[in-house]
Amino acid sequence: MCESCLSLPLGMAVSMESHPRLGLVDCVEVDGDPVNRYEHYCCVSCQTRWIRYVDRWGTDMGFRLGEQSYDV
Repeated sequence: MCESCLSLPLGMAVSMESHPRLGLVDCVEVDGDPVNRYEHYCCVSCQTRWIRYVDRWGTDMGFRLGEQSYDV
């Protein structure tokens, strides 16, 4: 993992400026609600996959490590 990925606080809401090399790969809505969603990111530097969950009230639940198997 790169320095920026190692510095991401897991499970805490952070601004995207904390890791400028993350690219949005996919956004999956839960039950068709555009607010309640899983956002899949990939680090351009080290290819680490991340998932950020936003709940139905629009609260950012922070990043967690994603599965490393899908293609970017």
